[in-house]
Amino acid sequence: TGLENARGLRKLFLDGNRISTISGLEGCKMLEELNVDNQKLPENTELTFAPSTIATLSGNLTTLSVTGCNISSASVFCSLSELQSLNCSHNKIKSAKEIVEVLRELKELKKANFGANPVCKTTKYRETMLVNCNNRLSTLDGKEIDHRQRDALIRFAQHRMNKKKHMKAQREENNSNYSQHNRQPLAQNQQRRY
Repeated sequence: TGLENARGLRKLFLDGNRISTISGLEGCKMLEELNVDNQKLPENTELTFAPSTIATLSGNLTTLSVTGCNISSASVFCSLSELQSLNCSHNKIKSAKEIVEVLRELKELKKANFGANPVCKTTKYRETMLVNCNNRLSTLDGKEIDHRQRDALIRFAQHRMNKKKHMKAQREENNSNYSQHNRQPLAQNQQRRY
C-alpha cells in the first residue's frame, strides 16, 4: 500500500475511492484518525477490515468514519478500544444486538452515528441504544444524549426486568404447588373408580 513505513502517520483520509478491504496499515501504529467514507463499491460488496489492521488500530485509533460503505456488521469495531468517535451511518447494518455490543464494549466512545442504517427503523431503537451504551457517550446519531432521560430509561428497563423476574418466579411457584397437589395420594374415600 505504500504506507508500511509511515510510522508517524496520525490522520489518513481515503474517502471516495474503490477500496474494498482496509489493509496494509500494520506499520501505522500512531494512527489516530481514519476516514474511508463513500467507497465506490459494487452494490453487494462491503468495506471490510483485515484482522491484522484492526489489531494495529486497536491501540491508538480514536476517530473512525466509514459512512456509505455497504457495511452490514458493526461487530468488527468492538476491538477498537480507544475509539472516541465512530461514524458508521448510511450503511446496511440491521442488527441492534451488534450495535449494543459496540456501544457497551467501546468504553471511550463519546460520539456514535449509525443513522440511515436499516436498524434505525426498528421499534424503540434509540431507547434500546441509550439503555445499553457506556456512560461517556454524549451523542448518538447526531443527537445529544440527555443523561436524565437516559437514567430514567435505565430505571424503567430495570423495573420491567425485575417485574418479569417476579412474574416468572410466581409462575414457577404456582406450577410447583400444582404438581405437588396432584402427586398427593387420594384419601380412602376418594379412591379412583374404574
